[in-house]
Amino acid sequence: MRRRGPRLAALGGLLVLGCAAARPPVEPERTSPSRSRARVSEVATIGPYLDATLSGPRLALRFFFPRSADCLAVIRPGAELRYLRVGSLGSVVDGEKRRCEPVGVASLREWRDREPRRRSSPIAPRVQVEFHTLFEGEDLVLVRGRFPLALEIRWPAAMDTVAVLPAGPACDEARRGGKATMEYRATGPDPFLLLGKEGSCPILGFAGPLEPD
Repeated sequence: MRRRGPRLAALGGLLVLGCAAARPPVEPERTSPSRSRARVSEVATIGPYLDATLSGPRLALRFFFPRSADCLAVIRPGAELRYLRVGSLGSVVDGEKRRCEPVGVASLREWRDREPRRRSSPIAPRVQVEFHTLFEGEDLVLVRGRFPLALEIRWPAAMDTVAVLPAGPACDEARRGGKATMEYRATGPDPFLLLGKEGSCPILGFAGPLEPD
């Protein structure tokens, strides 16, 4: 009598492999938005905004937040937060589940460099921009207008936005008359500049318009 044990075992193995191959692929589990631990290292007030720096093991960004009740409770010097990468600018949550969403960003270089460049040309694009001054502080100035080159970093409100400028002679001259030449640079420390006769005025950040208190 023939011994069928090895042949039956091999046939059974082929059937198991065939069934396994016929199974539909298992969809990977949906991952939650990436989160980073952060501490509020600096907070200042500029017009209707809270100017805050978030620092952590995987995060070092400076944002503008509205001066709302929720954000005033969350954005405090030394506060421990979670930064969630959701939406355009993300969101922060404290230990009591209170949430505050930024309305602007001052880390323009980091924002530019986090994604592939949209332009390969070495020529820095320029456009004429118009704006009016909203706020003048000791160190910073807020102007509101159309800044179309902000689309280069995928800023969502380029046609009506607030630009944050440093106070000083170069920026004072560049914003005189409410018109200037805006330049975008794909490399280097300053992605956006307003050009004037007294020199270049770096744009430090962009923010969505808010009504002042």
